[in-house]
Amino acid sequence: MKVKVERLSTLNKFLLIIVFLLALYGCATSAPDLPPDYGSVHSKHRLSVDDFDPETANLTCEEIKQELVELNSEHVIQSQEIGDKRDSNQTIGFFGSLFFLPAYLATDSSAQANEKITNLHFAKDKLYKAQVFKQCPP
Repeated sequence: MKVKVERLSTLNKFLLIIVFLLALYGCATSAPDLPPDYGSVHSKHRLSVDDFDPETANLTCEEIKQELVELNSEHVIQSQEIGDKRDSNQTIGFFGSLFFLPAYLATDSSAQANEKITNLHFAKDKLYKAQVFKQCPP
């Protein structure tokens, strides 16, 4: 019984090297730095007035709470906008992967809504820190 051994073609070798290099690059990149630790028992940095812009530092606990409510409602609106496009994007992605790869260009990535959500998260983080600093009730 003879066993037929096929050699890898040059194209297959090239693709294999590319996949290996991409995997190596993905493993070699480091994670982003963590934000400063303000709240743990072993934190080296305690919050002070200098950690806030003057506008945030002058807010009362009630004003912080009200702004958080407004930011949370805006977050819900932006998330809903992304969710409304999800079914359409999934359908386009399914047919694009099966039949016509450039169909992915027809998907709506909701870049503006995603950017707004990112900015909302930063604003909420700032207010949560102010809440802790001013020892506001939850």
